[in-house]
This record gives sequence, structure tokens and C-alpha cells, in this order.
Amino acid sequence: HQIVSAIRPETDLPIENHIYTISMDKMYIEQMYDAGANMIIIPAEHFIGAQLAYIINWCRERNMKVGLTIGCYAPLSFVEESIYDIDRLHIVTHGVDETDGKDNWGWRKSVLDLVRRARKMIDEKNPTCELAIDGGLRADNMDLLIECNPDVIVLSSAIFKDPEGYSAGVRKCRTAIDAAAKKYNLV
Repeated sequence: HQIVSAIRPETDLPIENHIYTISMDKMYIEQMYDAGANMIIIPAEHFIGAQLAYIINWCRERNMKVGLTIGCYAPLSFVEESIYDIDRLHIVTHGVDETDGKDNWGWRKSVLDLVRRARKMIDEKNPTCELAIDGGLRADNMDLLIECNPDVIVLSSAIFKDPEGYSAGVRKCRTAIDAAAKKYNLV
């Protein structure tokens, strides 16, 4: 909450708190709300059942959005019941398939099927829920995942590790996203 508190005065844009934690309580949600966060995104594998119902209610009482992350190799079944009540399904896409053995992870091949099934589930059960993809995405490898029609694409190393700098990384990714959207008639 200290980081969100420091950022909030600098922007009117939404601030999302994406945290990998194994527990969550009302006090944490209150701290994030007071700090100015607009959404809390937590790992689905740690929040199934009654605890998640409380978290969703505590966030709704504060007009905050709630997202669930499906981490590496976690099944989509973890969110089948909660999909009706969440604002974002955040899928971690990186894995070991395209790792270069250094610091550049790619996305795992199994994730294409996962993202396609997630898109279908969202469209059928909660069309207002956003679908986000995150991890191992670069300008040169995201085409097939864009075809799955995500609403949110999270990029980090594609931008921050671009040898030509941040602006070049953003331009390359924007061009790749736009080209894939046009190619798959998503525009």
C-alpha cells in the first residue's frame, strides 16, 4: 500500500495491485483502498471457496475490482465458479517452452488452449470480465496469443529489456499487436 500511496497523487489512471500472496484479509483490502488502488488481482490457486467470497464482497463494498490470476500450469477449473463474480481473469502465460536459458522466458505451448477456453468461458458466463495475458510476450512471439482475443496484454521485458530502449520496445509491441488484431479480424 505504501507504493500505491506514492503513485496515486501522480495519476488519475486506475492502479491495479497484482500480488502473489497466500493469504488476504479485510485490513489489507482496506489499506489498498485507502492508498488508492482500483483493483486487486490475486492468485486463484490460493483463494478458492469462502475466503474468496469474503474478498470479493470486501472489494465490492469499496467499489474496487477483483481479478484472479491463473499461474503457471494451474488449471482453468480453479475459476469456473468464481468467473461470474470477478472483473478480470489474469493468465500467466510464460513457461519453459521458449526459454533461451538466460533471462528471457517465452510462453508455454499449453497456454494457447488455456487462453482459448478462458475466452469462451468469459464470453458465455461473464462478458464484462476482462481476459489478461501476462508473461513471456514479446513483439516477435505474441501473434498466436493475440488471436485468442485477450482484452489486456501485460508486457514487461519486451519493453524494459529492448536493446533500443523503452520507447522502441513499446513501438514494436504496439505494431505487433495491431498487426495481429488486423490479421485475425479483431479490430
